[in-house]
Order: sequence, then C-alpha cells, then structure tokens
Amino acid sequence: MKGKFQIKEVEKSFIELTKQVALVIEAIRKDPSKQKQILMRYISHFYEAVKETVRKQGSVIPYYIILADTPYFGAFVTNDVISKAKEIRAEAVVYVEGFQSDDDIGDVIYHVSMSAPCMGVLGWIFKVKHADGRVDIIREMPYLFDSEDKVRRLRELVREMEREASHGPTG
Repeated sequence: MKGKFQIKEVEKSFIELTKQVALVIEAIRKDPSKQKQILMRYISHFYEAVKETVRKQGSVIPYYIILADTPYFGAFVTNDVISKAKEIRAEAVVYVEGFQSDDDIGDVIYHVSMSAPCMGVLGWIFKVKHADGRVDIIREMPYLFDSEDKVRRLRELVREMEREASHGPTG
C-alpha cells in the first residue's frame, strides 16, 4: 500500500509542476521583456521548494524539467536533454540532483540549477547533514555563470562553499 501512495504523490507533484511551467510560459509569452525576472522568480521558488522537501522528507529525487510549451521531465540531464531543449526552443532547463559528500557519509550535497539561453546558468548548491533523525541545511551558496570565463565545475563550487564555511567569504 505504501508504494502506491508514494507513486500517487509523485504523480501529483509532476501535475503541479506541469501547471507551474504553464504559468511561467504564459507569463513570458504575455510580456517577453520580463523573461529574465520571471525565470529568476521561478528558479528561486523552485529552490525553496527543494529545500523544504529535503527538510520534510530527508531527500529529493534527481529530476529535470524542460520549461517549454510542452514541458518534459526526466531523471538526469544529458546531452540529449540539452539537444531536445534547443530543438523545441525551451525557455530553460531546471534540475535538481544530490550526491554524498566526500567529507562525511552523513552529508549530502544538493545542486539546484537552471540553464536558460537568456541568462546563462544559475543555481545553488547546499549541504545537508543527516544526524540523530534530523535533517539540517548547514551551508548554501548561489552562483551565476553569465559568461564562458565564469563557468566552473560542480566540484569547484563545492570546494568554494566549503572554503567559505571554514574561512569566511573573504578568507
């Protein structure tokens, strides 16, 4: 019985996400001059929803959303996903992924990101500690890659987040 409940909850979540994407696309079509602001608002709300899900459930499954007239969902972003987004002229690709920290088996690093032709790649990484039946977000860091020279690998971002936590933002 529990498995059926979880599947229905996932289905409801994707139905809700589909409705949200439709509202985003509608808002952009209505006023293209506000495309960046609309997408920024969407990814900010998406990020907060991911954090809330992690706090409540302890984790979140990896998935992506292609923001387009017909949204597409999947588990992992690949070159095929990017090609599909370009082919259908999607507004953006949004995704979330999580992986175990190199530092501590009880820590998970989550990556929430949006790639949009109009602004580049922006997102957040955040670290979650699982201990004593609790889930605590212990660090988080936003980023924006709006030009080729700013692009860094995820591992570099995680190191920067850890360094800032150890030494402060200026250290």
